[in-house]
Amino acid sequence: MSPSPDVVMDRRSVPAVAAPAAAAAAGEPARVIPAHADRALVEVLTPLRDRPFLLVQPGGNWGDFLIYRGLEHLADVLGLRWTATTFEDLPQAAITPDHVVYVHGSGGLNRWSSPRAIDGLRLALESPGRTVIQGPCTVEADADFARDLAAAMVRAAAGKEFHFFAREHVTHDLMAPVTAGAALHLNDDTAFYMPGSVLLQHRPRRTTYNLLALRRDPEAPDTRQGTLRGWVRLDPAYFGRSFGHWVEMHARARRIITNRTHSTIAGCILGAPTTMLGNAYHKNRSIWEYSLARRGVAWGSLDDYDLRPREAFPGATRLQKSSWKMSLLVHWLQGVPVA
Repeated sequence: MSPSPDVVMDRRSVPAVAAPAAAAAAGEPARVIPAHADRALVEVLTPLRDRPFLLVQPGGNWGDFLIYRGLEHLADVLGLRWTATTFEDLPQAAITPDHVVYVHGSGGLNRWSSPRAIDGLRLALESPGRTVIQGPCTVEADADFARDLAAAMVRAAAGKEFHFFAREHVTHDLMAPVTAGAALHLNDDTAFYMPGSVLLQHRPRRTTYNLLALRRDPEAPDTRQGTLRGWVRLDPAYFGRSFGHWVEMHARARRIITNRTHSTIAGCILGAPTTMLGNAYHKNRSIWEYSLARRGVAWGSLDDYDLRPREAFPGATRLQKSSWKMSLLVHWLQGVPVA
């Protein structure tokens, strides 16, 4: 599967921007987004482009930065004036009524994750900004939780223009009956607005290994050990030392099998044949059905694979468990970038 072609956005809904060739001639990155990206978010942002935007990062792992970078790329394509802040710094941000406060999407609207995603949205709705946008997100599939979340949001949004974006049908359908007073939309995860060429900073992609990227947190559906013969197994969210390092780990993969949402999306964007596995709730399957199946990503189960002990050399598994430095060495020997 090759990366989606980069195309200039539809001029009917987007202000004129530099075409790729013209931008390259001017020494600037092309202001483009991938083909087939959803337009619902574009249609909401475009009429607001004369107002200042504050983009709020609710926090997460390195994969969540792909959400942020995709939206920032789209904001630049649309010519938005934006600054970024974190959930922690939001209460001190200089926000005026003219501001559009945009909270990046995440999978954190549930009862087991850090409360930062919920608290970030609450703080945005309590800010002076008269327009608040919750970026494409996933909500826990529990009707009572969704009802209580929506009720709190709608109360806090009184007198404001409030847009809530789901990134898959389960969340959209769950929130539809309970979000009266808010504008509910359905749109791809904003990571899909990032072209693969821009993600790679226009460098060629050199592949050296197959990547089994399995999560090791409460969303992991099981804790089975082992890997596939000839594959590297790691959790990029834990092994990554920066966003650039996280990207490079995926860029060097010939193939990717993963239950990490944004490892799947990174593989899709970069053109690596990618298989998505389930996680502990509906998020992965729902995003795959809405956004990834039509982009050529396969769906699979860990039960489909014969996991073998992880030994790059005799004793490596035991040493990896007891030493972070040994783990770095083993992965380096397998061709994984270590910084």
